[in-house]
Amino acid sequence: MVKKSITAFLLLGFCSAAAADYVVTGNFTADNCTGVFKKVCTIEIVAAFKKQGQLYKMPEKFATVSSYGNNHCIIQISDQISSPNSTQISGSTSKKTSAALWTPLDTLVSFTEFPDFYKKNQSKQFIKLSPSYLAFSCTKTLD
Repeated sequence: MVKKSITAFLLLGFCSAAAADYVVTGNFTADNCTGVFKKVCTIEIVAAFKKQGQLYKMPEKFATVSSYGNNHCIIQISDQISSPNSTQISGSTSKKTSAALWTPLDTLVSFTEFPDFYKKNQSKQFIKLSPSYLAFSCTKTLD
């Protein structure tokens, strides 16, 4: 019985990992810029995203990213907002990928709203960010 449970667990774990192209292996970071005439930017750790008023933890996998190289993924958010149906060249892989990368992630996007991203301050409160990108360590599982 234990042997069957372990086999089922390993098969399920392998299948769920194989479904994603990019698996998150580190923290999400993002730029957070403020100011109109004098822009000041900081790099922040992203703790959560908000959709329809509800906070969620960041996803563990993505079907597509804006660029990938050296086990590092970047998702360009500002491009998604301005032109969600365009096509762009993916960084070091020189492979065309859809810029509408949020489409496969139903947990992040609805047709009516793009998610907001949040960091946690020292008091464990969520503070809204205004990032133009998300960056994170990742591994590519399928080509």
